[in-house]
Amino acid sequence: MKKISYMITPLLLLAALAFNACSDEGRFFVGADNYIAAFALEKDGVSLRGAVTPDSIVVTAPGTLSLDGAVASVTVSENATITPDPASVTDWTLPRHFTVTADDGSTRIYTYRLERYIVSRDGDVTLLTQADVDTFAATLDAERINGTLTIGAASGADTIHSLAPLAGRLKVITDGLVINLNYAGDNLDGLVDNLQLTGDLTLRSRTVKRVYFPALATLRAALSIESTTTHVKHLDFPALTVVDKSFRLYQLDSLATLNFPLLEEVGEEFNISGRYPGTPNCDLVEFPALQRVGGAFVLSYLDKATAINFPRLATVDGACSINNFPLVTSLEFSSLQHARGNITLMNLGKLATLSAPLLETVGGLFVSSGVPLVETIHFPRLETVNGSFFLANFNVLPVFDCPRLETVNGAFDIAATTVVA
Repeated sequence: MKKISYMITPLLLLAALAFNACSDEGRFFVGADNYIAAFALEKDGVSLRGAVTPDSIVVTAPGTLSLDGAVASVTVSENATITPDPASVTDWTLPRHFTVTADDGSTRIYTYRLERYIVSRDGDVTLLTQADVDTFAATLDAERINGTLTIGAASGADTIHSLAPLAGRLKVITDGLVINLNYAGDNLDGLVDNLQLTGDLTLRSRTVKRVYFPALATLRAALSIESTTTHVKHLDFPALTVVDKSFRLYQLDSLATLNFPLLEEVGEEFNISGRYPGTPNCDLVEFPALQRVGGAFVLSYLDKATAINFPRLATVDGACSINNFPLVTSLEFSSLQHARGNITLMNLGKLATLSAPLLETVGGLFVSSGVPLVETIHFPRLETVNGSFFLANFNVLPVFDCPRLETVNGAFDIAATTVVA
């Protein structure tokens, strides 16, 4: 057999490669890429580069930087198109969708969104006049105050009438918010629109009728509305979940409605009180989510209230006192398991039923003065009373339902017992 040899010279090899490259020129570009390779917003010489993933674009901007007139710079895959045209977008604060279409017609959708980061201002801020409020709002370049914000002076003429210039600005006030006596507005709208966290919240204004904090979720210190000069009618905190210290609504003459639907925990004292008998207060005291009170629990002098509702309250670490609710007929704490202080009930002229079906331990129990009509005391799981157990001064002695009670470490006194269940 004859052997045939082929020799490929370097010149021939280069010619062949060149020929193949030319003939397959279109084959190497498939046209299926539909990606955004880079994204940025340009505004007044500032470039905000977006974080791009396979399906999203996130631009992070300072909290107070206006994006009016911002121009987008976008790089997409070769021969791909993007809709809508970023040049047509005028409002970059809103979420939107962009579709990138490859040369072969395949598409990919990107979701754009803007995130803000908080710029901080250090130190306390005190605004004593309307001019102070207006000037502060005009120069404010922060969403966070690392200090206390005080609105108005503690005495003197009313000089601040509106907080509207602060609308939507502040999200965090670390140490506290104080509304003093000479704030003359009837609400706090503007200042509190976006406030999410603060330390103490203290209200002393004589004119505020409605207190509405739509976004406030956490109080790192105390809530305090306790001046006899205050005429608050409506308290509305739809997002508040935690008060780390005390919750005091004290000596309020005009309180008409309470709305704290998400409040779960109060770290110290919980106190809601009118000033004296005859005060026209709200007809419902309801905290549907409250689970724990870390100090004393006090409800008193709400003469108009016909119902008290704390369906999830499981633990009270201090004394519990409920007094001067002349219209309330029933007290049922359906989730209460531990009341570490004394429970004292006084001046509940129409109370017929007292029930805590899960209560296991209590510091002491005192049901006496001004509670003449109680028919049933229902504590079926109560085992231990760490102090005294005193029931007296009823018109007809109630049914006493405590079948598991084993230990009373103090005095045990049921005056003139006639019926024991």
